Amino acid sequence: MAFKFGIEQDGVFSPIPPPMQMFLLSEGITIFKALALAAELGVPDLLANGPRSSDEIAQATSTHPGSLYRLLRLLNTFAIFSEVEPGRFAQTPLSELLRTGTPGSLHSWVRMIALPVWGQCLPRPCTA
Repeated sequence: MAFKFGIEQDGVFSPIPPPMQMFLLSEGITIFKALALAAELGVPDLLANGPRSSDEIAQATSTHPGSLYRLLRLLNTFAIFSEVEPGRFAQTPLSELLRTGTPGSLHSWVRMIALPVWGQCLPRPCTA
């Protein structure tokens, strides 16, 4: 089974053009950092009781509203959150995995591997 890049809206899947697919693959670290930041801020827990506006989430996390909105929009693109109406976000099955205190939560794992020390532990290619 191959991963397919695309956008699903109202049950219709539209593939993303190959140049955009390559761009998204090359931005993996950016997406991971956004995911780790959302976990660190506790956004999935804030959405546990239903959709909230990005302004409400920004206030609850003491973050800049415009910056948080861009973070949520990026993660919406990868189905981490769902923008159910403009500026209002909801939980998805993926973001449920980032909640704290829930069975199968990956919250601590995502936060741990985002620590800077892990980048220092990666093997380096040998040079001659």
